[in-house]
Order: sequence, then structure tokens, then C-alpha cells
Amino acid sequence: MEIRDNSEDKISVKKVKNMLNNLQNIKTALNLNLEVIKNKRLISSRCGKIWEILCDTETKRLRGYGKLPDGLSEYLDCRIHDLINSIEQITEIVSGKNDKRKIRDGK
Repeated sequence: MEIRDNSEDKISVKKVKNMLNNLQNIKTALNLNLEVIKNKRLISSRCGKIWEILCDTETKRLRGYGKLPDGLSEYLDCRIHDLINSIEQITEIVSGKNDKRKIRDGK
């Protein structure tokens, strides 16, 4: 774990607050309605993009860029598949499919 100086975080927080204030001013000036995006929808869309990137990182797709070093496929593919499975599980949890399976399986 890396310990950082909080002054950088304070600057970042200040920038974000300034940006949010500017967005609020634009919203008010243009009389825009607030659109609330549910966390589930946001997480689901991010998981979809991450899933796509991970699938494109499998070594069978990387071979198009040239010969891969010996052992890379064995090392990388199992880790990529673990990450893909984790993303799929998160997507199921967010969509509620995991809960339905528990009920169906009596858990």
C-alpha cells in the first residue's frame, strides 16, 4: 500500500467541486432537468465494457499482433478468464439474476 500526501487529494477534490459547480451553473442557465442514473445501470454498463476489453485481451486475439512469448498464453489466459468470470458474477448480482437463482435453488 502506498501512502500519499493528502495535498494532491485536496487539490483533486477542489477541482471536482469546481467542475460540479460549473455544471450546476450550466444546468441552471439552460433550465435543464436533472437525470438520475441508477447505480445498477451504471455498474452494468461498465461491466459490459470491461468484459469486452478482457475478451479482446485473450491471447488468441493477441496473436494477430505477432508471435507471443513462450508461456504467455498459459499465464495470461487463466487470469483473464478469472477476471471475466468475476465481471459476469458482478453483472448477475447487479441485474438480480443471482438472487433468482438462489431462490430457485432453495438457498
